[in-house]
Amino acid sequence: MELTWSISALPFILLFIGALIGLILGLTGSGGSLVAVPLLVVLLSLELSEAIGISLAVVAFSAAIGVFHHFKSGSIAWMPTIIFAVVGSALTPLGYQLGQYLTPLLITILFSILTVFIAITMWNKSHLNSRVLRVNTSPKQEESVNAIDAAKLAITWPSTAAIILAAAITGVLSGLLGVGGGFIIVPALTLLFKMKMRQAVASSLVIISIVSSVGFYQYLVLTPIINTHFMSYLMAGSAMGMGLGIFLSRYISSAKLQKIFAVIMVIMTFIMLAKNAILNFY
Repeated sequence: MELTWSISALPFILLFIGALIGLILGLTGSGGSLVAVPLLVVLLSLELSEAIGISLAVVAFSAAIGVFHHFKSGSIAWMPTIIFAVVGSALTPLGYQLGQYLTPLLITILFSILTVFIAITMWNKSHLNSRVLRVNTSPKQEESVNAIDAAKLAITWPSTAAIILAAAITGVLSGLLGVGGGFIIVPALTLLFKMKMRQAVASSLVIISIVSSVGFYQYLVLTPIINTHFMSYLMAGSAMGMGLGIFLSRYISSAKLQKIFAVIMVIMTFIMLAKNAILNFY
């Protein structure tokens, strides 16, 4: 069954979806695409391929807005970020090409498996992040949280090789499933380079904006079917959501929010999977 919206209600639905994408990215540096694709398929009845293309564009745009907010704070670690972005962008077209050999239902199943895995991980790990995003009580504390200490970044040959591998996986998944890859990027930066969470989120947004832009360009060149009207409203909503997410990240813990997002991701993904299964059955 397809959902239909009146002409007057549609812009608000689009703004809501865009705001949710931006809010998630602003708070966690990941997860925007994992929510965007199911929402676009279920609420707007878009084909999976078009939902992936629009998702890449909106995620790239909202991540770029986030980069602008974080740039002045000095919280972006440029060396590992550039390595990640270059390798990930180079392999994004490979993911798109792989997707041409898979059926929409199979891609949906792969996306669903990935989403459920990430949702379970978010739920189980949410208590570990209960102190990560909190209010800063003074300018000195703000500077301490954001500033990158180059001497403490564990940039070694093994860590660089690991980041290249993670970037390659991110690029392929971005082209294949329309995901920004923040769920790989943020853990990789925190574990391999010992970054603080807010630094990893800021750096992740740079990588996501570049990798998703390359993925969208690839989609646009090879499958030039996209609803620019939908995309413009989604981008406007994502800009608002990103600003709100970055603002809220200074004041709240993400533990409960991660659990809520995990539940939403699972519900929307199963609805999307059921819908595609029914369409293929008939």
